[in-house]
Amino acid sequence: MKTFVCAGFILLLVTQSYAETYSWVDDSGTYNFTEDYSRVPKKYRKKVKHRDDIRQDVPQESPKAEKSEKQAEKFGTKAAVSAEGGLYGGKSRAEWRTELDAREAELSGIEQRMEQMRKQSNNPKGISRAQFDVLKKEYDDTRATYDQKYKSYTELIETIRKAGLPVDIKK
Repeated sequence: MKTFVCAGFILLLVTQSYAETYSWVDDSGTYNFTEDYSRVPKKYRKKVKHRDDIRQDVPQESPKAEKSEKQAEKFGTKAAVSAEGGLYGGKSRAEWRTELDAREAELSGIEQRMEQMRKQSNNPKGISRAQFDVLKKEYDDTRATYDQKYKSYTELIETIRKAGLPVDIKK
């Protein structure tokens, strides 16, 4: 009898468990999911997709072009090149590159200035305490500016990616 109970318990443990999953796409195009309906923001509850089992929702294979177009429509992005002269998100590849290069040059200039200040603060010979404090404050301000510009740069990268252009982020 114990054998049957143990075998039944083991079979129960190895059987596939079923879970309900709720998924939605937010305003920024991010795909979200949860197992608890109460964690779905009220704003998206009308648009939420309820899934009893993940395997039931697996789509059949289709050509890659159709997949990318459907994804672009689903997330509200323009992943495909527009027929009007190769525009990505309303701008040409050269316009995106120019804007990206300008941001990268600006970041490089700030990095060089920060490196100069770092070297100067590491070798404080001939600098008064007041000048050192001013230098430290200037470095902190420059660092805050750099962080802000870098955040703007990463947002531009994401915009470019959503427009359909592959781009690498500067470290």
